[in-house]
Amino acid sequence: MSTSPGPAALNNGAAPKQARAGAAVPITRLAVRMLLCLGLVAALPVASAAGAGATPLPSDHHGAPPGWGNGGGQHGRAGAPDDGSGPGGRDHGRSGWPGQAGRGAHQRHVTLSGTVGTLQASSFTLSVTGRFRLEGMGHGWALTGTATTLTVDVSTLGTRFVEPTVKSANFSDVLPGDQVRVEGVLASPGTLDADVVNIPLVRATGWVGTVGANSFVLSLPGRDWDLTGTAATLTVNTSNAVFHEPTVPSPSLSNVMTGDRVSVTGTQDGAGTVNAKSVFIPLVVDVGTVGLIGTSSFTMTVERNASVTVNVSGSTHYSEPGQAQATFNDLAQNDHVRVMGLQAGTATVNALDVAINTSFDRGHHGRQGH
Repeated sequence: MSTSPGPAALNNGAAPKQARAGAAVPITRLAVRMLLCLGLVAALPVASAAGAGATPLPSDHHGAPPGWGNGGGQHGRAGAPDDGSGPGGRDHGRSGWPGQAGRGAHQRHVTLSGTVGTLQASSFTLSVTGRFRLEGMGHGWALTGTATTLTVDVSTLGTRFVEPTVKSANFSDVLPGDQVRVEGVLASPGTLDADVVNIPLVRATGWVGTVGANSFVLSLPGRDWDLTGTAATLTVNTSNAVFHEPTVPSPSLSNVMTGDRVSVTGTQDGAGTVNAKSVFIPLVVDVGTVGLIGTSSFTMTVERNASVTVNVSGSTHYSEPGQAQATFNDLAQNDHVRVMGLQAGTATVNALDVAINTSFDRGHHGRQGH
């Protein structure tokens, strides 16, 4: 008798194989889900840290990291390194004065010279000649449009003072009337924050006027620079001066005479005053025609019919073509002579050398140094 297979028989047939194959599918899906869960769990600490206030990469005012532009206008694309030329560059605010936007890179550095005016506790006024040169620019730039005076602040930048021969120069060495050279930054129109104030030495050449116990007055030629703007004289203090005069062993103030032409180097001491460090009295050379002859002197007429008195002594040297040993007695009126000697006051020379009728160019009473 035939019978139908029962449930137990079915478990040993094809149906169980299909059931086992179908059971593998849920296991694979479970593994995938577990991996996804593990990934989410690992990401949680990072997200939590960001939410808890972790510092993001800083960005400039356009939203990009520092040193980068705004992406050239392309959505999401990084820009090139910022060279300061674009709208997001470092030069934003370029036209501002120092203290405004762009101060660090655009301070107006200047160097100018002028005359010191009024002194304050930490500043002084400086009169300049209307225009001066901006660093890096080839043209003059007016201080305040038309003004020629500005205020120099010596407290902002830790100003350094420089004066030759002065060991530790400071603000007290700046006096009204001094000529100074200032380097610094324009803080605003008409105001300069000084970095360096240079008080230069005076070098002047002129003719001696009145001679005092420790000073003398020096008259300056119109073409020379002077300390008073319009005045033509300087007062020269000689208390600490060293004197120089060729052939004179130990010259002093007593060798300076009214009418002498001298050169002075020294420090400024206010308007029209110099503290001399050096006074040089040069030799003089005169060329002219012999006039009156005395026992130990003669006169000579030089250029423009000016008369010069020539003093001679036993040390005076004479020369004349054709004469082996020329002397004072070889001089005659109308002889053409050249005299070199020491200055001895107005239109007077103490002769060291007299050349008689020697071929040379006609000169003038110029008191030129040797």
